Amino acid sequence: MFALVDALRAKRPGVDFYAVPTGQAAVALYALYEQANLPDVAALAGPAESSLFGGSAGSSGAILAELGGLLWLSAIYATPLSEYAYDPGYTTT
Repeated sequence: MFALVDALRAKRPGVDFYAVPTGQAAVALYALYEQANLPDVAALAGPAESSLFGGSAGSSGAILAELGGLLWLSAIYATPLSEYAYDPGYTTT
């Protein structure tokens, strides 16, 4: 993926291209879910408010959407998430 971004940057100097690993975030949340370390997530798929994935199409549940937004915030605005004062209201153990 980063090779593609580098190729695009080479072809279009002066244009910002971002590669934000939201798919990797989904994998990390899935691992926490499988280990029973996401107490606020009731199911792998179901209602978006309480599931990792919402609906039958596999769209993001609320927790995954929140994490994706934080990753974009970090990537686009160079915001250090360890210093960002935001509580999405989810608990991990």
